[in-house]
Amino acid sequence: MTSSASIYVRCKRKNQTFFIQANKTDTMFQLKEEICTALCENPVSPRNMRIYLSASEDRKPIPDAATLSDHDVTNDTILYLVLRRSGTERGNEDEFEESCWEDIDIVEDS
Repeated sequence: MTSSASIYVRCKRKNQTFFIQANKTDTMFQLKEEICTALCENPVSPRNMRIYLSASEDRKPIPDAATLSDHDVTNDTILYLVLRRSGTERGNEDEFEESCWEDIDIVEDS
């Protein structure tokens, strides 16, 4: 498999799972744009999304400029998606204010 070969990643948010086809050289911002396409009924700007590799407490969002290969994202990797809370507009310095973002709240199938 070359670094530009297609892979599928799973992006989970609450009770939703998005299967996104991507390349290992794609950036997180490009992945967010693909998720926007999947959210066609309720479009969300990529700037109002965060993607995490882990649902653990010590998690940090993956930077938009990072590629999938930068974070060893491979075929069938699970990524966690959160959105900016309604009513918290992107502004001066609230980007890093955790209260502006949803919690990772994944509903697992029984």
